[in-house]
Amino acid sequence: MMQQIVVGTAGHIDHGKTSLVKALTGTDTDSLPQEKARGMTIDLGFAYLNEDVTIIDVPGHEKFIRNMAAGAASVHVGLMVIAADDGIMPQTREHLEILNIMGIQKGIIAITKIDLVDDPEWIELVELDILALTEGSILDGAPICRVSTETGEGIDSLKELLHTVVKDVKPETKSRLFKMNVDRVFSKQGFGVIVTGTVGSGVINKNDSIECLPGNIACHVRGIQSHGGDVEQALIGDRAALNLTHIEKSDIRRGSILVSKGALKTTDKIIAQIHMLKKTNWVIKNKQRLRLNVGTNEILARTNLIGDPVKNGEIKNILLTLEKPIAVASDEPFVIRSYSPMETIAGGIVLDSNPGQWRVEKNKIHLLPRMPKDRFHYWVNSNWQSPKTLLEWSKAFFVSQSYILKWINDYDLMQDEKTGIVYSSIMEESAQKAILDSIRISYEKNPLRNVIPGDSILEDCNISSIWGQELLQSMVNNTLLEKLGKGFSLVGYKYSISKSDQVDMDKIISLFISDRFDPISIKEIQEITKLSPKRLSDMLHLLKENGKLIPIGGNLWLGIKTKQKLLELISTYYNTNQLLSVSDFKSMTNQSRKGAIPLLEYCDMIGWTQRDGNVRIKGAELNE
Repeated sequence: MMQQIVVGTAGHIDHGKTSLVKALTGTDTDSLPQEKARGMTIDLGFAYLNEDVTIIDVPGHEKFIRNMAAGAASVHVGLMVIAADDGIMPQTREHLEILNIMGIQKGIIAITKIDLVDDPEWIELVELDILALTEGSILDGAPICRVSTETGEGIDSLKELLHTVVKDVKPETKSRLFKMNVDRVFSKQGFGVIVTGTVGSGVINKNDSIECLPGNIACHVRGIQSHGGDVEQALIGDRAALNLTHIEKSDIRRGSILVSKGALKTTDKIIAQIHMLKKTNWVIKNKQRLRLNVGTNEILARTNLIGDPVKNGEIKNILLTLEKPIAVASDEPFVIRSYSPMETIAGGIVLDSNPGQWRVEKNKIHLLPRMPKDRFHYWVNSNWQSPKTLLEWSKAFFVSQSYILKWINDYDLMQDEKTGIVYSSIMEESAQKAILDSIRISYEKNPLRNVIPGDSILEDCNISSIWGQELLQSMVNNTLLEKLGKGFSLVGYKYSISKSDQVDMDKIISLFISDRFDPISIKEIQEITKLSPKRLSDMLHLLKENGKLIPIGGNLWLGIKTKQKLLELISTYYNTNQLLSVSDFKSMTNQSRKGAIPLLEYCDMIGWTQRDGNVRIKGAELNE
């Protein structure tokens, strides 16, 4: 089963769109009682030209313009309907603007009600007006067909033209993840909640588990109807009615989005590129309140922009703060209408569906490219602190991983085999420079500390751990850094010990008498040496790096010679004994319990001993 091609009608109220759809398909899309009573289309109506082509009939009157936007969001071919007796009218212009905004692939123009016009020259004038109106638009050069639903004139020609045009349409399947904007919700006795919509992405199967957003409500697809009958699955472009379980009718409404689990997140702000209509008299200012028609949703939003107001014909990136959360995909188009009076004033496209705070974004928002591939490249290079994996990029852009792989190849980017992280040489250079600068600054502040823990370096640079560890190892491999224990230092860096340094270190070393096993606390060392806390910390660090002292935990220190002597003592003991008690250890080391316990716990930590209840057995390190 191929993807559905969607044809959407457009045009002024009472220009015969619904009658034309009925003449083409045999289906009356005025399905609601109030539509029948008023003789106008209030909500979206759907009919099928054949198994592969769906026609969406949208309302043309002002009050329900948001439905026009909802329908156009999934339209491939626009069928602009203009009555011969009226000619071009206000909604004709507005619908054309919306078709431009939504980026349809093809267009056809139908001049209806030709049976009401006796003068052929009048229709010629209407055609000239149409050519002038559509010049430079998405319908520029679109074929024009004259029809009458009363007499049937031109209907077969229009139907043939539609079949020809749709053959050239190439629907693009960007993501395999399911997504559907809900346009109707109702309940049916014995079935429960039923929702309708057009499948915007992916495939939905009977018995699938999906999510309803906003709200992150898990639900189950009990059954699917499409083309008027029960089906096992619905594909992108299909009109579908889904029977849902594990969800209440009050939890879902028009404007809700059904998606594969984890496919989208809700957001209360987006970065968008807006394109002001050429003929609007409105300008968009900072903090202005606007109406956004996104999918089947209408929401209110406030603008955040830098610089001058945006005027007719201008294009600008702005941040929109939404008055209620929505779920929206990257590169999703939408219509912008003024708050009051309601007029279509601009089109928009989502550049970032999960932006940071305005204070962070405002200085770089203008740099975000319009095209998704270029935006991906920009983000890879600029997000060097927290890069994403192939899967994360796929979700961020709501496209298949094959798209991301193509973009990676197009820009000669790299993917780490171990972590899956996507990166570039520019990004790697930025991160490495930040790491080197961080270490150099640390040396300036603490010249005695030549070895800096890797976690401290990454935290200072705000670099994510997984990516950062790979960077540090790469810098070691490329001889930019030297790994010493759990820390890193610049290759070739050596601190020259001054005479005063040596004097202070000798003071400390003199406290650790080689024939005693006493661990000494930092507090005791400070009281005896009278060194300041900062100076003492520096000297202890230097003694540790030079292999003279070791920390054993609890702010206690031990001389390196004492450590070696302790190893010999314990090894000799286990040659003739299997169990070591605390009292035995106290006698061996001539320590009180206060000194013996920290020493024993240190021996446990480094694997010389292993605690077994109240005694110690020989540790793994001594067995090697």
